[in-house]
Amino acid sequence: MAFNFKTYMLDCATRLKTIGHTDYVHRFFRCSGIAGLEELLNQQTDITGRVLVIHNNEEGSVGDMVHSDNFLDSPYYVFYVLEKVENYNDFDSEELAKQNCKTDGFKILSRMIREKRLGLNGLDFLDFTSVPYQNVGPVGVNFHGVMFSFTVTDGDSRLVYNTNDWS
Repeated sequence: MAFNFKTYMLDCATRLKTIGHTDYVHRFFRCSGIAGLEELLNQQTDITGRVLVIHNNEEGSVGDMVHSDNFLDSPYYVFYVLEKVENYNDFDSEELAKQNCKTDGFKILSRMIREKRLGLNGLDFLDFTSVPYQNVGPVGVNFHGVMFSFTVTDGDSRLVYNTNDWS
C-alpha cells in the first residue's frame, strides 16, 4: 500500500482532538508553498484554535538507498500545525501557541511511528532518521506554529527503464 499524504493528514486533523476538523468546522487546509500559506491564512479570519495545513506539491529525491541498483523515489512531505494568536505582539501567547503546535505535531509523528511498526497506511518506509521542524509565524492573520517535514520512500516507485517507451 502506498502512502497517501492528503488522506492521512486529513484523518489526523479529524481524529486529533486538539485540532478537531469536521465538515462544518474546517481545520484542515492545503497550500502550495509559503506564499500560498500566507494567502490561505489571511482568509481565515474566523478560525480560533489550531489548524493542520499540508504542502500540496511534489518534491523529493531519487536514489539508490543501499547501493543495489534499486533506485527508489523518496518524496518529501511538509505539514504545519498552526494556532491563531488573538493579540499581535503578545509574545507569551505566541510562544505558547508554538509549544502547543509542537506538541500536536509530535502526536502526529508518534502516530506515524506506531503505524510504521504495525505496517499500516503505507508507512512501512517512513524515514524517521531525520524529521526537521521549525517555528513559523506570524503567518496570515497572526498564526504561529511549527512546520514539520519527513520522507516516506515509495517501495513501488516504478523507476524502471522500459524499451517500449522509446523510439
